Order: sequence, then structure tokens, then C-alpha cells
Amino acid sequence: MNLQEIRNFLKELFSKPKGDGKNRHIVFWYDESEDFIEEIDEFDLEGVKVIKLTPNNAFHTKYHIEKEDNTSNILVYSNMKKPDPQEDWLYDIYCYSEEFSTDRATVIMRELKVQDSSLKEEFELYNAFFKNKERINSFKNLNIQNYTKEKIHIGVLAVLTKVRIMDMEEILKAIIKDYLDGTNKIYEDIKKFGNVDALWTLLQKYYGYAFEERSLERFMSMLLVTNMNETAKFDLPKKYEPFVSKKTTNCIVFINHFMNSVKDSDYYDKMQELVVEKLKIEVLLEKYDSEEFINCDEFEAMDKLILSRIINLLKEGVEEYDKYLSLLSSRRTLHYYKKYVSEYKAIKWAINLLNKKKELSSTIKTENAYSMFKSYGADYFYIDKAYRKFYYHFDNCVLKDELNELRDTVENVYNNWYLDELSIKWNEAILNEGSWRIDGLKQQDRFYKDNIKGFKGKERVFVIISDGLRYESAEELNTLITNERKGKSQFDYMQGVLPSYTKLGMAALLPNSEIEINSKYDVLVNGINSSGTENRNEILKMENEKSLAITYNEVMDMKDAEIRKAFTGLEVVYIYHNTIDARGDHASTEREVFKATKEAFNEIITLINKLVNRVSAATIFITADHGYLYKRSSMVESNKLSGIKLAEGEENRRFLLTSNKEQVEGTVTFSMDYLLGEDSDKYVITPKGTSRFKVQGAGANYVHGGAMPQEIVVPVIKFKNDRSNSSANDIRKVKISLTSLTRKITNIITYLEFFQDEMIKDKVISLRVKCYFEDDEGNRISNENIIIGDSRSENPVERTYREKFVLKSMPYEKTRQYFLVVQDEEDPNGYYDRIPFNIDLAIANDFVF
Repeated sequence: MNLQEIRNFLKELFSKPKGDGKNRHIVFWYDESEDFIEEIDEFDLEGVKVIKLTPNNAFHTKYHIEKEDNTSNILVYSNMKKPDPQEDWLYDIYCYSEEFSTDRATVIMRELKVQDSSLKEEFELYNAFFKNKERINSFKNLNIQNYTKEKIHIGVLAVLTKVRIMDMEEILKAIIKDYLDGTNKIYEDIKKFGNVDALWTLLQKYYGYAFEERSLERFMSMLLVTNMNETAKFDLPKKYEPFVSKKTTNCIVFINHFMNSVKDSDYYDKMQELVVEKLKIEVLLEKYDSEEFINCDEFEAMDKLILSRIINLLKEGVEEYDKYLSLLSSRRTLHYYKKYVSEYKAIKWAINLLNKKKELSSTIKTENAYSMFKSYGADYFYIDKAYRKFYYHFDNCVLKDELNELRDTVENVYNNWYLDELSIKWNEAILNEGSWRIDGLKQQDRFYKDNIKGFKGKERVFVIISDGLRYESAEELNTLITNERKGKSQFDYMQGVLPSYTKLGMAALLPNSEIEINSKYDVLVNGINSSGTENRNEILKMENEKSLAITYNEVMDMKDAEIRKAFTGLEVVYIYHNTIDARGDHASTEREVFKATKEAFNEIITLINKLVNRVSAATIFITADHGYLYKRSSMVESNKLSGIKLAEGEENRRFLLTSNKEQVEGTVTFSMDYLLGEDSDKYVITPKGTSRFKVQGAGANYVHGGAMPQEIVVPVIKFKNDRSNSSANDIRKVKISLTSLTRKITNIITYLEFFQDEMIKDKVISLRVKCYFEDDEGNRISNENIIIGDSRSENPVERTYREKFVLKSMPYEKTRQYFLVVQDEEDPNGYYDRIPFNIDLAIANDFVF
């Protein structure tokens, strides 16, 4: 500043409005470098008295200002160093005055109301930083209270990293993220406008960085290795010891917050990817059993290795299924489970399939048709379910190549053991029957009479017919409905018609006194062609004029007023849904049949909710026209029957419907008299087992029409909605409660116990909660734990969870309240508890209180 600039600045300073009851301005100017000592004697400013301080006139100056002249504007000039407050005679006057300085550090300190002159060196250190008004304003906005040297360093770093709070964790994340983006701009800005020495001093203090080399990559490696050292059950080799920090807790909390942050987790993944290669983590892990690092989730390689090892053991036929399921379950709360959830679930369902074979002693029992039908409904169906679930998740896998050999194992067991065994035993059983009807079983063509007719004049009933909803899928749907709606859901089955195809299956579900097949092979019910919604509507009305046949899409397109109007006064409503069969029956989409099944679940539940909420539906049946056979692997030629030509009739890959009773090798023949009545002169010929008739065109993997249980065990779900005030059918999540009695924490690493109040069963569903500690302002001060309360055990010990909490290394006030937060992770409006704790740590680490 030159003399004229100083004159203008002081003139502006003395011209400012007087506040706080002041009647004048007093300004102190400390010119320690004596840059203006000569000019001050000739310095004149209108309306301002200049007093020049000397080593001996401080007391007199004080007396003059406070007693002799208490009205004039005064400029107090000193060519000496600004004294410390305890040695300053004029400090009380200084406190209600202003300071002028040509020294930037002093100007900034005065602007920030920093009165401790011992901090001037820190402000001088950041001279370049404070040259920018935007940075100064950002620094002000941090609202720093009780300035210290460390707070100044952290404040500067917060501004340079564009972090709006004084938090080393957030500052550090910003620096690491910028480095991982490949720009390193923030670190360069710290070099240019901040102070790198201060940064690394803070990193040493808070995170224990001890390497001489100032390397962000080494620092990231230290964070990850320190975490792994805490979670692994093995001792790290000596070469990794330099990467283990003595500030363990802060490293653990930092990594936990970084990986669990929605906005930062992608950067965490980049960081671990960098470190895993630098430190040869994969080579290290190969030396240890998976159980030795089953609780570790620092590196993605851990998940890949665990998955790979289980896959290899399954391929080799090592049948330790319970162990594998336990390993997979242990990973559910860890970081990379979400990325590889499809792999984990595909392997789980492959294990379930293989385990079922083991439970059955690799044997499908020889039984009569009735008993075998029952065995399928109670037991064997689970293998079809496991196969479907395996492929549903396999199709969504990232690591498909790694699972290909496991897929081959699944295919081999499913096709070459299960389907072959089942088809041999089932064919033997049905050939011993005199007719397709199996005595003692409920029949599909009696569905209306057995289930719907009794509601006439009493109550409105809805029937959802989902084309191709096979029994094993409906069993899962029934569980979903049970745990979705307040009400009771019953699950049953009936023997489907043969051939098991849409035209006949849909006809059988209608009210019928007579079913016939004409010369064109149309299926007539009570003399009316049963194809199409309009015809089915007519057939329903013949039995009960207060009936309606309608499609799923039509119902879902209706607005509230429209659906109420359409269903008012009705007693029977048939709703036709077609998602599974629509996808499976086309060669281009048959591979999506398991995905379509999942979509069908969602659509049917949405439909049920609409019926209950909009038209007060009380009773809803869900059934199907037929099931299906599906295998993912290509059909072999030996499984195809060729050279069969019909003079007349209807043909399909799985059946021939004809008036000619023919004996065809590799097939079974049944008279249609069982359904059409005596002397129907119609016969159904179906390949034994899972074989197909050779038909032109693609699409032989998804088929139906034959006699296998997967095709003809037809599901029936009866849902009864509950609108009562009773809680008997309420759906509720289990409760997870803190059972540890103490509410005082005395160790920076502490363990707490939680309890799942009841086992999972119908209407009682799982709860996934996240738990962490926070202070009274909502700032997280610990790692985050996930608890999945989904135990089905009656034993309370098996519903107890012990969780490790690691607190940040920081000052804790004994009289201040801190809180353990337990909240539903999946539902923001769900379970939430905030439990007060006191923290009284015996050791305060290296922090000064």
C-alpha cells in the first residue's frame, strides 16, 4: 500500500457508521516493519487525532483516550510489534476499537475477529490463500469458533476441497476422490494456496500415516490394510505391517463411511481396485481359507475368491452344503454383496437344488400315480423352483463365465437325474391307471363346481387365471401374497386336463356340464366355443348371469370410477392374465420365461391390491390353465420323436389330439372319454417323459401339453381378505431390539447385543436395520453395522446378534449425550430408534481436551 491508498482506506474506516452506542472511531495501526514511521509525523486526516505510541507512553495514552479526550476520532500508531493481550495496557480499548494494518494477516484476523496474536504466523502462512475474496467468504462461512492453529489448517483445507464443514473425514474423501479422477487438482491447489506440511501433519495425527514418502496411494493402502488387519482372522505377513496404522479406529470408521456412502461408494471401489493390485492382495488371500476372511469386505477380490471357491467345490461334488450356505449368508451385510447379489443367489439356489437331491438320496420313489402326484406337490416341485431361481439370478450375473461350469452341473442334475428319474417313475405310475383321471385328486374341470358355484347369491368372488403359472411358481406367489396383504391365503392343487394346453385348460376352468371337441378341434363348453374372452363371458353368464370375463389389461386400465361401475352387482369375475405363456411360447423370448414369472408375480399382486382397495374384493382365487416344461440346455435329437403324421387332428410338440387310436413308439395314449364322455372317439397321444414331437420351427425348450407333473399339477390359491380390526392377520416385521443393559461406553471399540423378538413365519417378515452412533447434532461418530433379522429358529440364542462398534478417535464429553441409531434400511418410514448413551473413554489417545 502506498500513502495515498492508506489515507483513502483510513478515511473510509473513520467514515463508517458508528455502532453499539459508540460516539467516535478509534483505530489501532501496528507498523512493526516501520514502513511508514517517517510519514506518520506528517500524516493528517480531517477530524482524526493521531497518537504515536512509544515504549513508555502506553499508560498516558490510555489516560488521554479515556479521560482527557473521549470524543475525538483517534488513530493510535505503533512502530512496535503488537503486544500479547496480557501485556497490553491498551487491550481493553483495543477490544472495542478497530485495527488497521498494511499486513494482510492482521487485516484478515481482524475481519475474522481473531484476537489471539499468537495465531498470526498461521495466517501469514496462508497469505496466498487469503488474497481471494471468494476463498475468504467460504472460510468465513465455516463459522469457526475459538480459533486454534489446527482449526485454521482444517478450515483452509475445507475451502480448498469445497467441503462446507470442518471435518477431516470429508476433506480427505474429497482429496482422494479428486486423485482417483486422475486430475489431482485439489492436491495441487493445496500446494499452491494451502500448506502440504499441515495436511500431512493432520493425516499423521488423525489417521496415523507414518511413511516418510508423502504418497496418497500409500495413504489409501494404509487405510485399507489397517481395516483388513482388524477384520481378517489371520495375521498379516510382515511386509504389510508398515501399512497398519496405530490410529486403527479412525481408519475403520473412514473406510466404513466411504464404502457405505451412496455418493462416494463408486470412488471407494476405484480406490480398492488401485490398492489390490499395488499390494498383491489376491496373491495374499489365495494362501488362506475363505473362513479366515469371511467377515472382510475391504477388497472386491475377497467376494470373487469366495464365490469362485464355492463354485469349484460344487463342481467337484464336495457336498458341504450347509457350510457353503453359511458362507454365502455371512456376506449379505457386506459391501460387495450388492454388486454380486445375483452371483450369490444363483449359487445359493444351485446349492438348494443339489441339496434336495442329497435329501432325496438321489432317488425318486416308485409310487402309484396318486401318491406320486402328492409327492410332487409336497417335495419334488422344489427342484423345479430351485432350477427356475438359479436361472433367474444367473441371467443377471456379472460373472457369467465363472458360473458356466456350475450351470453345467445344474443342467446335468436337473435333466439327466431329476427329469429322467421323474419321467420314468411317473410314466410307470400313470400307465397303471385305467384313465387319465387319478382317483382321489381334485380335478381341473370341476374347479367352478368345487370352488365358485357355492358363492352364488352370497358373496362376490374373483378368479385370476394366469396362463402358464405352474405349481412351483404359484407356491412362491402364495408366500408373497401371504406376506403382502392382511388376510388368509390357502394353497392347493388339482389334476389338470390332458392335453395340458391353453385351449382345453381354459375351458376346464369354466362352469361346464358338457365339454366337447368338434371336427375343427375347437373346444366347446355347454355348446359354445370357449376360445376368447367374449365367449367365456357368455359361458359364465349361462351359469350365473351376474358374471363377467375380462382381461388383466382391461382391469388395470380402468380408473377408480370405471372399475366400481364395471363390477357393481356382479357375483363372479374371471380375470385373464397372460405374461408367462406369452413370453415362453415364442422362440425369440422363451429364455425369458423365468424373468416373466417374476413380472407375473408383481402384476398379480398389483391386481389383487387394486381389487381389494377399489372394489372391496373379499375372496380371490388364483389358478392356471396349465404348467410347462422348460430346460435351458439345447434339446438333443434323441429326445425328439419324428416321422409321425396325422390324417386329421391337432398337433403340438407335446401332444397329438386325434380321432385315431394309434400306438406310437415312445408315447402314451389316453382316451379323452375321461373329459368328453363315453365314446368321444378322441385320443391324446403324448411323448413319454420330457421328449418332444419333432415340429418345424424354433422354440422347443419351453413346452406344455404333455403329462409330466410340471405341466399338469395345477395350482389353486384362495385368498380371503381380512378387513376386520383384529390383528390376527396383520403383516408385521420382526423387531430388533438392543438387549445390552449398559448405556455407557468406556471403550473406543465396543460390542452390543441385539435380539430378534420372534421367528420368521407367515405374516411375520424379516427386518433389515442399520445401526450406528451419532452425536446430538446428527454427526456420525462410528462405523455402520447391518443386521438382517430373518432367523426362522425357535431358539432365542439363534436370534441374537452381536455387533462391533468402532468410535472415531476424538474428544468425547462425559456429560454430553450421544445416540445409537437403529433404523429400517429399506423403509424410510419404518422402524426407528434413537437410544441415548454416555461416552466416557478411559484413554483420550493423543488429543488435548
